[in-house]
Amino acid sequence: MADVGIAPICSAIADTFKAASITDPVSGNVLRVQDYDELTEGLADMPTLQVYPQGGTTDVATANDRSAFRGRVRQTDTTFILDLYARRRVHIGEDMEIVVKLVDLVIAVLQNQTTQPMFGLTVGNIKPIKSFEWNWARVLLDYSIEQYVGARFELVVRTF
Repeated sequence: MADVGIAPICSAIADTFKAASITDPVSGNVLRVQDYDELTEGLADMPTLQVYPQGGTTDVATANDRSAFRGRVRQTDTTFILDLYARRRVHIGEDMEIVVKLVDLVIAVLQNQTTQPMFGLTVGNIKPIKSFEWNWARVLLDYSIEQYVGARFELVVRTF
């Protein structure tokens, strides 16, 4: 079993998006990515993607667990939030154009994680991320005293 903490997984996800160099097709600005320990009190650059942990669950490790021979492997699902701040809320039509195009680019990065090691994460010679799933929704995000249009991705990562 891979002994991996939340921080390395979160950083691997953030680093994957940093390496992708997503460019907003409307403004031409490169997506700024903030890992959980790089969050700021204000947002100076748009668009911005913030990656941070939200919570997790674990299963009951039993003798008949099918994750490994002879069982006793505990699977853990950890939820990470990817908040995509597209721009300050201004005009619904223009706002949605940017959000839709950026969401497509974020989804493309997630869909490219098809082979191990997912998100480039290895611990020793083990690839701890076995699978992941995500969902997303368009949201209005309040940050400081501003309101931003964007999307919230919930990324659930399974490790064992």
